[in-house]
Amino acid sequence: MSERTLCEYCRKIIIDYRSGDNRAIRFEFGRHDYYPGLPALTKSAQDGCEVCRLFKVGIEAYFRREIPRLNPDVSEWGGDFSITTLCFFLENSTLNNQVEESVNGPFQLVLEINGPQIRLPWIPFDVFAEEGSAAALQGRIQRRLPSLDATSDESIGLIKHWLRECDEGHDACLRIGPSQQPTRVIDVSSPVPRLLLTENSSDNYIALSHCWGHPNLCAPPLTTETRSLEARLQGIDMRDLPRNFRDAITITRKLGLRYVWIDSLCIIQDSPSDWEQEAARMADVYKGSYITIAATSAISSHDGFLKRPARTQPLAKVPYLHKDSGKLEGHFNLRLTDAHWAENSFDKHIEESVWNQRGWTFQERLLPKRVLRFAKDAFCLECRTRDYTEFNQPGTASGNRTTWFENDGHRLLRELPKQDRLYLRWYALVERYCLRDFTYAKDKLAAIAGLAQEMAGFVDDVYLGGLWKNDLCRGLMWDTVDMDDDYTRIKAYSDRAPSWSWAHFDGRITWASASANYQCILFTLLDYKTTQIADQVAGTCGWIKVSGKLMDVSAALLKQPSVGYVSTHNIILKDLKIGEGTLDLKDTSYAKPGLRAFLVHEVAASHGLNSYTYPQGLLLERTQKCSDEYRRVGTFAFDRFFSEAAGTIDLFDHRPTEIFTIV
Repeated sequence: MSERTLCEYCRKIIIDYRSGDNRAIRFEFGRHDYYPGLPALTKSAQDGCEVCRLFKVGIEAYFRREIPRLNPDVSEWGGDFSITTLCFFLENSTLNNQVEESVNGPFQLVLEINGPQIRLPWIPFDVFAEEGSAAALQGRIQRRLPSLDATSDESIGLIKHWLRECDEGHDACLRIGPSQQPTRVIDVSSPVPRLLLTENSSDNYIALSHCWGHPNLCAPPLTTETRSLEARLQGIDMRDLPRNFRDAITITRKLGLRYVWIDSLCIIQDSPSDWEQEAARMADVYKGSYITIAATSAISSHDGFLKRPARTQPLAKVPYLHKDSGKLEGHFNLRLTDAHWAENSFDKHIEESVWNQRGWTFQERLLPKRVLRFAKDAFCLECRTRDYTEFNQPGTASGNRTTWFENDGHRLLRELPKQDRLYLRWYALVERYCLRDFTYAKDKLAAIAGLAQEMAGFVDDVYLGGLWKNDLCRGLMWDTVDMDDDYTRIKAYSDRAPSWSWAHFDGRITWASASANYQCILFTLLDYKTTQIADQVAGTCGWIKVSGKLMDVSAALLKQPSVGYVSTHNIILKDLKIGEGTLDLKDTSYAKPGLRAFLVHEVAASHGLNSYTYPQGLLLERTQKCSDEYRRVGTFAFDRFFSEAAGTIDLFDHRPTEIFTIV
């Protein structure tokens, strides 16, 4: 492309750091046109200016979508407008604009548009350059267009470069050393892959994280069962493998590795003992992998994750003019930014993928030291130190995975003792985890057992069915929540977990008051029984035996029950409201009598200049088995005004301590 193919306006598009600062380069454009129709841009595009052709596409798309949003009273608009200024936004830079050679290059070009008596949107375009081009080297454009072939030499070379940089320079990643292989792996060193018994080998292997697919919507993936185990050890015909598996083998071979672990083939699916044994080792499988491949673009095992769609988003090549010599030296690319194609929406694609909604993939993303994620049209690598993207966005510290129990996070958390911070992070993880979907409800505790095992090493504590023994006063105080007022989505599973565990329910869970200032714990844990972490792949039942104080109360539905985190019931003692509570199953009947309030802890709070304390605890109801056995049905907090006036702790002070069991 020559400069002469551009119109007189688009020849002004020059990357000149002397006309900007360390955040942006702005220059006057001064082009006028009329909407709809865009006659000036249309004529220029017909005359051969492909930048005007791209600007026309962008303006039409954004005006059609954004004008009604920016101007609610305007359904249709037509009139003159002006592209007043073009602005190159630069990659984040902390350097001042006097150090020109160190300022990061542009990643986005924005058309700043003005019109009479109406708000018009600015139009953004992503900026890309080819590796090694003058625009990349001299213009310092760091973004790259992803290859149309995820297995090309260029793509594989990029992945190898990232892995080499991580292996040689990331201390946080090096601390996670090699480990023993899983019981079985797939050996892909020959044309016919085969299942291999590893015998405690420590050779590097890749693990695959993927969605099997809904059993009602697609065929199951190829599996290993007792009767097919011997045949799998002899060899597996590549034609029998679903596309996800074939793609994982392709990447394994191209990265120069010999082994890959795939759950459906490496675990004997019809053997409960083998499944429970191997599922209990899931933390070690993913944490010990050299790299975990996440097939984020695949809805089922049959979709594959390497094939990429044809590039349909329009591009424009802009001649790159050297700022000093003024000579034409290659080009750089512009591409319309929108919700699907924008680089900064790449994470959104993955966050909203079916893979990222599944329960089992929650820990499969957090446990490995490195995750190579394949989206529909690009891949990225997350390690414990930084994130890499195929777009070549400058490296950023890993956000979703970085030492997920070690990041101090918010300032308020940093003010707490480290042990408390760890517990609060666990509750935050569980809140996110409970939003995930499961094909089989029984897997709720099994699919997070690997993270629990990791957490146990940090806190040196006993895991009690999703909670922690030394933080039980806080752990017990979860609530079920449904922001959409659809109570039917909160479902209880008594055979999966005890009533005092969040895992007893499907649906949204919150510890809304988890960081409250606890003055004292007002009960004693005497005994407990739950299955160990390694055994929770088969579900858990259990109980806790406590010594504490109980009060007979009832729950009456609020006249205007609110949705979400707000209490739904008044707590009544002898016809007097003493607080508010939330029932786990959101009972919509007016009254629920026969409950007992179990005092868990006392919380310090203030209102204006007044300080006070109030109790929180669990709402219990008796089981049918014996008089001192209860199940949890909700939570309560006594009212502040009642606490100030009557002293609710005093109500409990006069009650005898009881020993009882919660199942």
